[in-house]
Amino acid sequence: MRVSIDWDGEPLLLFEEGRPSRPPIDARRDALLGWMNSPPTAHVLVHWSEGKPNEVRFDSPTRLPIAMHVQPFANGWLLAESRGGHARICDKDGRVLSTLDLGDAIKHVQTTPDGLIWVGYFDEGVFGGDIGNAGLVCFNPSGLAIFKYSDFAKDYDLPFIDDCYTLNVMGPSVLVSYYSEFPYVLMNEFKLENVWRNQAPNRAVAVRGNRFVIFPAYDKPYLTTRTFESDEESIWDLVDSEGTLLSRPAEGPPETSSRGWHVPFRCAARYGRMYVYNNIGLYELP
Repeated sequence: MRVSIDWDGEPLLLFEEGRPSRPPIDARRDALLGWMNSPPTAHVLVHWSEGKPNEVRFDSPTRLPIAMHVQPFANGWLLAESRGGHARICDKDGRVLSTLDLGDAIKHVQTTPDGLIWVGYFDEGVFGGDIGNAGLVCFNPSGLAIFKYSDFAKDYDLPFIDDCYTLNVMGPSVLVSYYSEFPYVLMNEFKLENVWRNQAPNRAVAVRGNRFVIFPAYDKPYLTTRTFESDEESIWDLVDSEGTLLSRPAEGPPETSSRGWHVPFRCAARYGRMYVYNNIGLYELP
């Protein structure tokens, strides 16, 4: 399951069919690579509208590429691959209408109601010679790049993106944080609104009023929060609806697992909303 968030702040859950189960976390590399290269026969999207869950199935008589990203687009959906740049524009019932090339090594995709497509790239795209070398690109509804972060960084004397870790598109405002200096850069209408330099590495950042809520990178099993004005952070441990503590590493000490400790949940953030999810459930941070 992959979780993203639409432009209304509602979760999007993308499932796969016709693919073997993911190998355990400490499986051999060849087993993991074999699973990664086994495309599904269909994708199923669960999304919420007016408080009710709905399903869309994206079928194909041939095995589909592995869609990693889904977002609403016009009156339908945009599905994009992480590798190769292939994106499909589908109608509301999942039928393919057209395709776009958004560039290789896509890490984030977020769309807006007026048809803009924001795409953040990981390092293999940034250093791969494709359009992803801009780090973050905004495309118009036709797939034409109308904003490149590399040009923006030059104009405002900001560090360049090596790997886009965090993206939060909030209508005309966009927050981005990235390797290696991890600033929080807040843009509005493609212009710089604010920058907080040299922050800690992060995987998701929600914006609540004048406060950031942050999912730290690199095996931190909790959230942190800070105000715009202060660098002082507070730690928020996580407890699910049953009272079970989520903020503890899983899998035991390194001697019992080839990968050692790991965080037993993931997070997705957009606007001020933060979703926490694991193999058991999806939770929204109050």
